[in-house]
Amino acid sequence: MKIRKFFVSNSSSSSFICEICGHTESGYDMSLEDMGFVQCVNEHIFCDEHLINTEKGVGTVDEEDFVLEPHCPICQFEEYSQYELAWFLLKEYRIPKDTVFQEIKDVNKRRKKLYDYEYIEYVFKKHDLTDDLVLSSLKERFETYSNFYDYLRKG
Repeated sequence: MKIRKFFVSNSSSSSFICEICGHTESGYDMSLEDMGFVQCVNEHIFCDEHLINTEKGVGTVDEEDFVLEPHCPICQFEEYSQYELAWFLLKEYRIPKDTVFQEIKDVNKRRKKLYDYEYIEYVFKKHDLTDDLVLSSLKERFETYSNFYDYLRKG
């Protein structure tokens, strides 16, 4: 058993993952900006290189330094959040995640978790979907990110 004789504080480390490309950064006492990430008003976190519509003279952030919706590729349906897309596909196609996980577990018995990208790949393959097809249909169907998110939240 370890006995601590000095003050022990929680770690001040931070790590962030881009919801678009999966790039990961971590460090101590660092902010999103320090690591080259931004967060939009809808809480999507991504590398600042993915910002869109950033012409000169056009504001990209609000008073609290959150990227505005027109500059977020996820909010504009140019890219997708794996978490949100997996949620959407589950609602639309009703393929249980347990079914997909069991197929993966049959190949690798040590697996403990199903990742969103694996669920997305499975549904895409089963229904002959592509990134471009799904993104364009989301944009056409929902028009705005808030409409899309409202749909996800409804029972």
